[in-house]
Amino acid sequence: MRADMGLNSRMVLRAMAVVICVHCCGLRALQTKSPEQAGEKTPATLPSQVLSISGEIPHPVQLDAQTIAELPSKQVTVKDRTGHVVAYRGPLLRDGLTKAGVVIGNDPSHGHRAPLCVLVSASDGYKSVLSLSELDPALRDRPIILASQRDGRKLDEKEGPLRLIVADEAKPERWIRQVSAIKIVELSC
Repeated sequence: MRADMGLNSRMVLRAMAVVICVHCCGLRALQTKSPEQAGEKTPATLPSQVLSISGEIPHPVQLDAQTIAELPSKQVTVKDRTGHVVAYRGPLLRDGLTKAGVVIGNDPSHGHRAPLCVLVSASDGYKSVLSLSELDPALRDRPIILASQRDGRKLDEKEGPLRLIVADEAKPERWIRQVSAIKIVELSC
């Protein structure tokens, strides 16, 4: 890799590497049964909005509505699928993951880490993948939020209670409505 390659080029290469690994090697998490298939209760079926954060992390957690509401909130203005400009508000995804002990960015005390991905799941089984490094503000400080409000109102049942918003993408392909679980997974090639 050339030393003068820009930050955007490196991010594109990282994203391409994630896609290639997912396509060629598969993620262990995608090859397992869903909680519904395994007969487990999912966060969407539990009382009082709960977001499950698990996987390759020190402290798997269940975040309730109050805990999520207490996280610092950020507003992003984006175009939805229909081209309408809307304002979403909610905590940064990285703040929620930090609550579960996920280290984002370079931490010398953790040494070399395997490539990790963030697998975000919706209550209907839809999934989206982000590289953990995409959440590192030292690489690219862009808002990726778990929105709980749209245009100043609480998200409706079709869209919420939480929605993943990746703010600066040309198309909202990785946006997920009805977020119920987040799993940190290691790429296994």
